Amino acid sequence: MRDGQVTTLRGTLNIVSQTPLNATGMPSFIDVKPSDWYARFLAVGERQGLLEGFPDKTFRPKEPISRIEATAIVVRALGLEDLAKEWADKKVGFIDSENIPKWGQKYVNVATTVAKTSKGTPMIQGTRDNYFQPDKDLRRDEAALIVQRLIDRETTRRITVSGTMVPGTTVTINSRSVVADNEGRFAFSIDTNTAVPTTVAVIDSRDR
Repeated sequence: MRDGQVTTLRGTLNIVSQTPLNATGMPSFIDVKPSDWYARFLAVGERQGLLEGFPDKTFRPKEPISRIEATAIVVRALGLEDLAKEWADKKVGFIDSENIPKWGQKYVNVATTVAKTSKGTPMIQGTRDNYFQPDKDLRRDEAALIVQRLIDRETTRRITVSGTMVPGTTVTINSRSVVADNEGRFAFSIDTNTAVPTTVAVIDSRDR
């Protein structure tokens, strides 16, 4: 504002994920049909190495998932498979550790210690009396909590920013200056941390 006048800056800003999920294809599991509504999602999970079937090539989609199976999926989703291999022989102190199958020990070790949310909460936790209960079915509320922790985990993601602004103005997004064309249009990609808010600043630098 100057000499009793008010300047209004108008524009648009779009921030979108650069790699949206495109669920297509068919998994290799012999008990999943193309007509099954979940087939394409299983296909994505299998391609990304998140899901594995049983030795007989089945997935058994109608059976409940156990805590140890869910733990394995979480560790793979976080990209910690290699770290899990390094932690295969470690002991994390659960009373029922001997009940954890050999194949899943590494996933439990990582998910209950190293893998944490941005607030420091382990992705997977045992019971209050220090049991893990690997073969227990995962309840729907427990699954929802795990998803919430995955969302809350501090990660870096690439996003695409585009929009328009009044020519002659300056916009900064996460301290990066935006340069628009003669018609005020701009587009670029940035890496953002999920634990840090995206900041946008607009400065009117036009001569008046």
